[in-house]
Amino acid sequence: MVSAASTCASAITWIRSDDMGFRMKGAKYWQLISHIGLAISAFLIAYLLLSETPAPHYGSFAFILVLQAFGFALSNALIASPLLILMNDERQSAYRDAVPQGFLVVAFVISIAIATMQGCYLWFSLTDFWISISFAVAGFLQQLRWYGRCEWQNRNVRVLLVSDLLFSASLLMGGIALWWFNVVSLLHIGLLLVLVSVIALVPFLASFYASCRQHTDWIVVKQGFEQQGRPALFGVLTVEATANFHSYLVVFGSGSAAFAPIAAAMLFFRPLAVVLGSLLQSERPRLVQARMAGDLKRLLSVTAGIRHVAVASFMGNALILLLLFIYWPALLWPEPDSRQEFLLALVLWSLVAGCRALRSSATAWMQAADLFAPLARVTYLSAAWTIPAVLVTWWLAGPIASLSGVLSGEVLLCLLLWRVMQKHRSQAEAKIAIATPRQTTGLQ
Repeated sequence: MVSAASTCASAITWIRSDDMGFRMKGAKYWQLISHIGLAISAFLIAYLLLSETPAPHYGSFAFILVLQAFGFALSNALIASPLLILMNDERQSAYRDAVPQGFLVVAFVISIAIATMQGCYLWFSLTDFWISISFAVAGFLQQLRWYGRCEWQNRNVRVLLVSDLLFSASLLMGGIALWWFNVVSLLHIGLLLVLVSVIALVPFLASFYASCRQHTDWIVVKQGFEQQGRPALFGVLTVEATANFHSYLVVFGSGSAAFAPIAAAMLFFRPLAVVLGSLLQSERPRLVQARMAGDLKRLLSVTAGIRHVAVASFMGNALILLLLFIYWPALLWPEPDSRQEFLLALVLWSLVAGCRALRSSATAWMQAADLFAPLARVTYLSAAWTIPAVLVTWWLAGPIASLSGVLSGEVLLCLLLWRVMQKHRSQAEAKIAIATPRQTTGLQ
């Protein structure tokens, strides 16, 4: 018992320690493992529902994932964006050990809002009390876990990785157990997500407690909202309109069953979405540190690394799907009568996913450079095009065709982002060139 307690204490000390060697050498490998684990576990759960449950149940689950992603995006805008600047600013070193309580309060509000939306949607679509409650609780806990990730990505990535590995391993083992005992259902998946989320929250509990003991400090929260949060929030809302307006339209306009082929196509690129989300969250602090150090070479190197990983992940995901469709098409879509419809959705969504992989590095670069306002303006233009395009294509040709409207908006967003990024990159390079002879290099 003494030996076990000593081992646990050593493990906790190792997790909490700020080992620079680990952060520089081992973190990348563990981040890659955690990205892969999250992608595999998320895919397994969704695929089990696709293959073992009725189409309306899978369509409902897929829409829950859309709401969950929207909650993550809100947290990124209102919490992660201000903390990204606050916790990496040498002048604000007091906030590296404990985040003001105000950010935790905002996280609770977002978590409650998303949980309520998920529970109400499931109740009105399936009228099942326990399914609604289980996914509402799971949604609340997962939003809180995302807040923990937002905080620890700027402090000690090791804690974040432990949470990710706990989440992916528990979800993977739970999913396999449900399949093995032939008890896959939407209710059991909801209960599993509650259990897994509780386990994955454990590494963050100490920091939550530390934040609760801090002053609320609404001045810092308000300042972060005005400088980074407000433009990022508008950007989130317009990106949501660009990326997921078709989901809301099809679900509420055509029903969960009509959304199932689109949701299945989105499912098979969910590993890419999980990798991109985790990659950008973990790499943004490195970009901010490079910018604040005035290290343009390092800034561009990290940006290129994000782009390479994103594109490689997309190509790997697409290649696996191509091989499966050629040799084992029933694994992707079991109903032969509607397989052509699913194939069209898969092709269109693969193009959308490719655009998102390409623009991921530009988005991260602009966020790290504190260019939230220009980023928001770009998303306004994209949303102004995408919403009418999705509406027209859905009205004229049905749910699957609405993806062509999404694709046109993603192409426009890619082009606008790269144009704005190149403009600000040229300005930064000019500042560096002018400042270098005076030995005062810096990126502002």
